[in-house]
Amino acid sequence: ARKHEVLPFLGKDAPAPLGSEQGGRLAAIFDVATDEAHAWSVLGDSPIRDATGRVVGFTTTSARGAITGRTIALGYVKRGESGAPLALAGDGGLTLESLGQIWPVELLSRPPVEVGGKPRPAEAEPIAASG
Repeated sequence: ARKHEVLPFLGKDAPAPLGSEQGGRLAAIFDVATDEAHAWSVLGDSPIRDATGRVVGFTTTSARGAITGRTIALGYVKRGESGAPLALAGDGGLTLESLGQIWPVELLSRPPVEVGGKPRPAEAEPIAASG
C-alpha cells in the first residue's frame, strides 16, 4: 500500500457517531448562574431547556471556574430535524434543572478564559454556529 492511500475498512459507510459534527448533538459550554451553595453541584445529565420548556441540551460535567468564579458546565446541544442546533449562544431564556433547582444558563460561544488563564474581554466577538 502507498503511504497516503486510503484503504477500505469495515464500517466505512456507517453513519457518523451521535457526538460528531454530522450527529444529533454539538459539544457546548454553559455558564450556569447557581447560588453559592450549589456552585460545584450541577450534575451530569441535567437538562437544558429553552424558554418554552423544550429540552435543547444537557450537561455532562461541571465545576466552579478558578479564574471566573462561575459555574461552568460542559455538555451538548441537540440538533433539530433540519440539523440546526436547538439553541445558540445569545439565546435568552435558557435554564438548567439540577438537584431540584432551576438556574438561568448562558450558552457560551467560546471558553470563558483564554489560553494561559486570562479572562476573555466581554466585547469578544462570538463564534458563529457551525454546521
